[in-house]
Amino acid sequence: MQNRTQKITLTAMFCALAYAVVAVGRIPVVLFLKYDPKDVVITLSGLILGPITALLVSVISSFIEMLTVSDTGIIGYFMNILSSCSFACIAAIIYKRKKTLSGAIIGLILGCVAMVMVMLLWNYIITPLYMGFPREAVVELLLPAFLPFNLLKGSLNAAITFLLYKPVIKALRSNRLMPYERNYIVGIVMDIQNTSGYTIYGNVIHGRGIGKLINMPTANLNIEDIKDIPKTGVYISRTYYDGKQYIGVTHIGLRPTVDRDKYLSVETHLIAFNGNLYGKRIEINLIKKLREVHKFSSMSKLREQVYKDCSSAKKYFEQVGESVSQDYTKIIVIDGLTVNIVERTVTVANKVVELTPKEYSVLLLLAQNKDVAFTKEKIYETIWEEPANGYCHSVENIISQLRKKIPLKNKGDHYIDTIKGYGYKLNSR
Repeated sequence: MQNRTQKITLTAMFCALAYAVVAVGRIPVVLFLKYDPKDVVITLSGLILGPITALLVSVISSFIEMLTVSDTGIIGYFMNILSSCSFACIAAIIYKRKKTLSGAIIGLILGCVAMVMVMLLWNYIITPLYMGFPREAVVELLLPAFLPFNLLKGSLNAAITFLLYKPVIKALRSNRLMPYERNYIVGIVMDIQNTSGYTIYGNVIHGRGIGKLINMPTANLNIEDIKDIPKTGVYISRTYYDGKQYIGVTHIGLRPTVDRDKYLSVETHLIAFNGNLYGKRIEINLIKKLREVHKFSSMSKLREQVYKDCSSAKKYFEQVGESVSQDYTKIIVIDGLTVNIVERTVTVANKVVELTPKEYSVLLLLAQNKDVAFTKEKIYETIWEEPANGYCHSVENIISQLRKKIPLKNKGDHYIDTIKGYGYKLNSR
């Protein structure tokens, strides 16, 4: 819903801007021909939101223009749409298929060429009928007047669009007007082979929660400056947040196992980190590329590979002589129950216990504070990260499921004790 609302808001904003530049920015050039930068706004809307949006902005803004400041009537209305869409929509279609610097340049050049050809044809066919000029007189003006004017117009629009694109994207992101749900990565993607010491900055945004489903949550980044994102792949990385350093693995690229989106994602898994990073600004330092992005046959296969990636990251830091934090290596063992924080796995008597993300989080909270009693409200507010307001049924369900999934101790007792009238604790005795 937020994504849809943001797109509608941006579309309306581009329509208003396109009309505004026509109303106040017309410049007479030659004969009855006038230049205005409306197509710059329409093209920006297409590059950011897609060719359909460019078409909508052109139709709406041209209609308002016809009703207010234009004196060319319905013929001028259709001419404006044809001129704008031949430039903006073609540029947007090409850039949508190839979101790179070369894709943007090719799209703008071809859009300019298409607009010039379309308008020359329009002037040859329609102008004699509309203006009452003899076709022979119009033909004589095609090369000395119409061709240079449209070339100048198209070239100016392409150059201005190219220069404004990144500042506009940055401004929209900083004001939270870009649709973050899919984590759009728009800009230049460079093939950087030597990524040692390369750093990415950005705010953590909500993804689709796929990482949590496989007990490997990731921090999805809204990139601040993406002019030189490294080549796609999976990297060993360090992440800096709130004055602390965490090691992990970072994914840059598509997510073929999860979905068919054509948008690049930048997401990192922090090993042994259990906090909440949503909305926080983090810094990721890429250390070494581990592998290419692959499509796996199942989510379980993907999870196995991520475990291997984490193990490779740990080995790398050990080999280069860097200290690994205690939290990173911590494996909690309590009377036969083992919680591996690195792999986010739980075993009892060497048998893996499959848990949901919430079940794992509740068990980890109790295991990290063994023999400490937690109220139901405290567990809810810690794990769900919202006020309990007396609603603790979810906690009771989680505890019930944990007791069903985790085998009893040798003494026949449950690992999780109920403190009557209070809450729960993990019994280490």
